[in-house]
Amino acid sequence: MSDSVIRLTRLIERPGRGPANLLLFHDHKALVIDAAAVVLYRAADYVDDPLGNGVIGHAAFPPALAPTWLPAQGYVARQLAGCVQLNGGATLFLRPDGVALYPSPVDALHERHRHWLIAFHSPH
Repeated sequence: MSDSVIRLTRLIERPGRGPANLLLFHDHKALVIDAAAVVLYRAADYVDDPLGNGVIGHAAFPPALAPTWLPAQGYVARQLAGCVQLNGGATLFLRPDGVALYPSPVDALHERHRHWLIAFHSPH
């Protein structure tokens, strides 16, 4: 699927970490969603780097918001224009300043109950 924020999504298998969803942004950043966490990379080429080069940031899911894996779609239930709803109900919102986790799409829309934000750029 492609939209104004995400140009491509696919399922991947990460050695030692299991299955994941890979979302590629139009600006070449890559977002990996697995059972435990979300990792933002400068580009897809860095996803398999064992040293973590290219990692912009990462954040773990609180246990209550951890997504559920479904073979046909992975952890992502639906994705549209920067709103990524996960299987299980939690939502990732791709904001101008980064990727944020909310308990639901309504919480993301109203900017309430945000659990974390992975900033697109470091503060340095």
